[in-house]
Amino acid sequence: NLIYQQRLLNLAVQAKIKKFIGIGSQAEYGKFEGKIDESYPPNPDSSYGAIKLAAYTILKAFCNENDINWYWFRVFSCFGERESENWLIPSSVKNILYSKEMNLTSGEQQYSYLYIKDLANLVVKAAESNAENGVYHIASENLRSLKTILLKIKNYLDPDFRLNFGYIPYRRNQSMINGSI
Repeated sequence: NLIYQQRLLNLAVQAKIKKFIGIGSQAEYGKFEGKIDESYPPNPDSSYGAIKLAAYTILKAFCNENDINWYWFRVFSCFGERESENWLIPSSVKNILYSKEMNLTSGEQQYSYLYIKDLANLVVKAAESNAENGVYHIASENLRSLKTILLKIKNYLDPDFRLNFGYIPYRRNQSMINGSI
């Protein structure tokens, strides 16, 4: 993240780019419960979150030094085409299509999933806007339980598929409500 971002920033100066959009992550906040806004203090508890926060700090300083307008989008949960099969929604779809059952936690976690094409549209709108420099959250406005999401997918693809909710315990420090206001 840091090396490639710095290369892009250097190219932005050479090309006289006037606006730079960086993509961060809700992981910059570490574990939190509930809906948060952009004023919530970052406190990453993973190396991924720490690197994203470092990338934000570098981008902000570099752009300010070089008179480049900047946005830092902290992206919350997304889903869509070409997503890794290891993530919840694609792995659930694959299981529903090719097996008989899937073992899960109780599914009470609530996330603000956003469709990836909606994220792409927001980035395009930002590139065309004159908004102020700053950090912006990118997330769905609606919190939904993972159980609700998975039941909807199951009922669409195969109503007879067995989702075994409660079979797997939650991760240590599992965030139960994860969204943005």
